[in-house]
Amino acid sequence: DALRPLQFAASELTVAEQVTRAQEQLAGGSGPAAPERRAVTVAWYAHVQMDGPDAGAVISPEVETWTWNEDFSANLRVTAGRAYTPAVDGSELPVRADLSPAGTVLRDDDIPASDFVIDGEPPPWMVAGDSVDFYRTYLREAYTVAGDDPSAVLRAVGDLKAWWTLTDAQEANVLEALRDFPEIEFRGVTRDRGGRDVFALSAMTSAGLHEEMLLVSLDTGRIVGAETTYLGDDPEIPMEPNTVMSYRLWD
Repeated sequence: DALRPLQFAASELTVAEQVTRAQEQLAGGSGPAAPERRAVTVAWYAHVQMDGPDAGAVISPEVETWTWNEDFSANLRVTAGRAYTPAVDGSELPVRADLSPAGTVLRDDDIPASDFVIDGEPPPWMVAGDSVDFYRTYLREAYTVAGDDPSAVLRAVGDLKAWWTLTDAQEANVLEALRDFPEIEFRGVTRDRGGRDVFALSAMTSAGLHEEMLLVSLDTGRIVGAETTYLGDDPEIPMEPNTVMSYRLWD
C-alpha cells in the first residue's frame, strides 16, 4: 500500500550521450520563446501521520500553479488533483479519506513580494538566467550550501521548474550544468507516471535517507518530472523503506 519507485531499463547510451541527445532535441524544440513567470506542477505528496490508529502515509494529489510578476509578487492556486491510478505492482494506493474532488480549489492566495525578497534579494530560483555559466553558479551554490550534497543540485532544478516555464535553450543549459556533478547517477530509462518515456538522473542525500531524482523526456529533452524516495528504515517513522514521498510532473 505504498507508492514504489519507477522500474528502470538499461540505456544503449551513456549519461553524457543521453544528455547530448536531449540538448539536440531541445535545439529543435517548440518550447516558449521567452521564459514565463508561470509554472503548473501536477504533484502527489505523501502526508505522514506519525502515531495513533491512523499512523502511516496517505497520498494527496494536487495541481499547483504559481503565477508571479517582475516585482516578485505572486499568486498560488492549488486545486485537488485526481487520485492515483494503481501502483506499479497493481496495488491500490492509500489516498486521504477526506480527498476533495478533482478540480476543487484548495487555495488561491495572492502573496506579496515581501514574503520572498529578503534584504533586497529574491531567492535564487526566482531568477532565470540565459547562460550555462549562470546555471553552473546556481547549482554549485545549492551544492555548497547543502554541504556538498549532490541531491541538493537536483532539488534546485526542481525549484526552478516549480516557478518557471523555461525556454528550450535554458533547459539545455541546465542539463549542461548538471554535467559538473559526477556524483549524480544515471539510473536508466523508463516510462514516468504520466506515461511518458524518460531517462532518470538521481542522487542520494548526504545522510542516505532519501533519493532525489529528475526525469528528462526522451521525446523533447525537457525536464518533466522529479521524485523523492524515502530510503530509511527508522521504526519511529511509519513509512516503509523505498517509498516514494513525492512526485511532480511538468510539461
